[in-house]
Amino acid sequence: MKQFVELLHLRRKSDYDNFIPVTGLKGVGKSTFLYHLGNEYMKALGRKFDIEHHVIYSDSFEEIFDKIKNARDGDYLWFDEGGRILLAEDWNSARSKRLKKLFAEVRTRHLTVGFAIPFSFLRIDKKYREGLFNFWVWIPLRGFSLVFQPLIHPTQTGFMEEEINKKIRPLAWSDTLKESAENYFYEALRKFPSFMDVIRYPEMPKKIHEKYLELRDKAVYDESEEEEQSKIKRAEEGFVKLVDYIRKKYNVEVREIFQELETQYFDSESMRAAYYQLKKRFDSV
Repeated sequence: MKQFVELLHLRRKSDYDNFIPVTGLKGVGKSTFLYHLGNEYMKALGRKFDIEHHVIYSDSFEEIFDKIKNARDGDYLWFDEGGRILLAEDWNSARSKRLKKLFAEVRTRHLTVGFAIPFSFLRIDKKYREGLFNFWVWIPLRGFSLVFQPLIHPTQTGFMEEEINKKIRPLAWSDTLKESAENYFYEALRKFPSFMDVIRYPEMPKKIHEKYLELRDKAVYDESEEEEQSKIKRAEEGFVKLVDYIRKKYNVEVREIFQELETQYFDSESMRAAYYQLKKRFDSV
């Protein structure tokens, strides 16, 4: 890990940024790797890694913007929901376009950014794989990671990920428990030009892990609550348009419209909540 961190700082001092996707199955240790990377990286910078301020726990644009804006030059940031940000199918969304502008801001600040991604590297849009990432970390086993770097070649770009995909024989989960699993992955990949190193790392310290889970769960709850409120607001806006349309077209009283609507069954909590919120507003009409 220390040699990898030294390389990241060498790049930073040479006016480069560092974007690092960390892929692997859920629960394999992506967040643990990113914690140890951040801890070592910030220590070498003479700063302290903070599990609250250096981790982006949701894919909320507001949180992402706030954490990037408040980061110091050369800082480390870790996207705990990196997969939802980098999915190929979201590449052309308006939200992704805003994020691309933010990533451009990251580059001017020489930040080192890690992304926890719980799916295949190939599901990330090719534009990100070839144009954004400076390293790729794959974690097939807990505490055992393989690091790759992109090729410098006049006609080839990326990490040879498609060739790697063809080379690795799929293993059942039970096979990864065997002592020979580490050696299998190493021997299968070590001759690839993009392969760089193996990094082994310990578990996250217990108190840090508890704090991480607390902050992550809070972010998930806040995001769910925000999403539900957004659904209610959209449903309420839809009801306002519906009521206004019926009132004008059929020249009926608002109360009559609500009496008719109340006989209907709403199949979602957000629809019901929006309806009753709107009804309260019209009760005084």
